[in-house]
Amino acid sequence: MDADTPQNPRDADPLPLSAEAVVAAHAALKEHLFETPLLPSPDLSEACGASILLKAENIQRAGSFKVRGSVNKLRKLAERERVEEVTAASAGNHAQGVAYAASRLNIRSTIFMPEEAPLAKRRASERLGAQVRIAGRNYDESRAAALDYARDRGVPFIDGFDDWDIIEGQATIGHEIFHDLGDRAPDVVLVPAGGGGLLAGVLFYLRAVYGERTRVIGVQSDRAPGLAESLRLARERGASGEHLPPLEVATRPTIADGIRIGRPGVRPFQVIRRWVDDVICVDEESIYEAIVYLYERSRLVVEGAGAVGVAALLERHVPLVPDSTAVVVISGGNIDVGAMQKITTSHLYKSRRRAVLRIRVRDLPGQLARIVSIFDRLRINVAEIMQPPILGRPPSPEYTVFDICVETEGETHIPDILHALEEERTRMEEEGVEPFQILER
Repeated sequence: MDADTPQNPRDADPLPLSAEAVVAAHAALKEHLFETPLLPSPDLSEACGASILLKAENIQRAGSFKVRGSVNKLRKLAERERVEEVTAASAGNHAQGVAYAASRLNIRSTIFMPEEAPLAKRRASERLGAQVRIAGRNYDESRAAALDYARDRGVPFIDGFDDWDIIEGQATIGHEIFHDLGDRAPDVVLVPAGGGGLLAGVLFYLRAVYGERTRVIGVQSDRAPGLAESLRLARERGASGEHLPPLEVATRPTIADGIRIGRPGVRPFQVIRRWVDDVICVDEESIYEAIVYLYERSRLVVEGAGAVGVAALLERHVPLVPDSTAVVVISGGNIDVGAMQKITTSHLYKSRRRAVLRIRVRDLPGQLARIVSIFDRLRINVAEIMQPPILGRPPSPEYTVFDICVETEGETHIPDILHALEEERTRMEEEGVEPFQILER
């Protein structure tokens, strides 16, 4: 199919979207944004037995796909009327998208963010020129505050997902996927989903150019399953569910804060309900693992919301036929440095690439050095040595307890370390020296 002449998906009830308008939007956005690459992932491809391509929106302007919809919305708004200020609500990425778009078009922006919004995203929005106000415990409460502000000040509220211009802007990702692959339709496309704007946009355009040849699947955190639950109910109802609005669901804190939405958008859901193949959920642990996997194997820094598609693949939630092709939209890379450190450190301990040995030694000069020398002979790095706090009964003054953190090659390496420590204990006994004791590992 010619990329310049896409056909709209066939449906008896047309929507205010067109594939031609998406192509036009993409052309208009070029001066403000850039096309992100479709990166092959050899390690993930080998693990899945299929060709996996990563649409790297984490390296887009302002660090996420959100700038596409924001610039598209504000440029259209500015074409219709004089706009001096806009307001929005966001946990981070939409805030940066609106701030970036507003600065490009010389418009002031006031952004309402929840208390849980990562500090890095707050600061980034401010650097892009936004006035940031903290309001509410979650996105929905921040949204209510932003809507009050918009009404009181008479300024436009820029919705993060429930807006046709926003959806059209996000659909340009689908256009780029088609531009890169041409008529070689991918078998599966995985798209992160919260409010539904990104999923609706990509889904609409890919249905226009590939029809049913490509399965499009939304991926959510199981701590914010609004779209998955809404779709399940609508499809259970059959014909009577065709006009059901999306559900309001309770959410819980998640590392995928960018898609923690209690109620998906009405407009995106109109698209998703009609054409999406499925919306699935992944758990918190799998998102952590996907973040680390992308960093280690693909050298990509990805936030929680951006990693859910890879999490779904690693957990085998999406069956892939051998030699098929899957595209995963990596929607953003704005992860807080502190959160990244916690995730990677936790991964090192869970994978046994770091181990902590609690050792009691006689309180004599040279005892700790003798233990450290064992790790030196094994060429094992000692990452940290700590003395645990004394709680309850203190140990005998004749002994000192240390927690020694060492870097290992994994679970199979630990028995070698313990064997070397036991050998050293035996030598100390033969020398008539009281050996150290391994209390915990």
